[in-house]
Amino acid sequence: IIPNPVDKKKFFEKKN
Repeated sequence: IIPNPVDKKKFFEKKN
């Protein structure tokens, strides 16, 4: 599964 840009952005925001 390749996350779409929105999910990817949320992932990085949550990670930081």
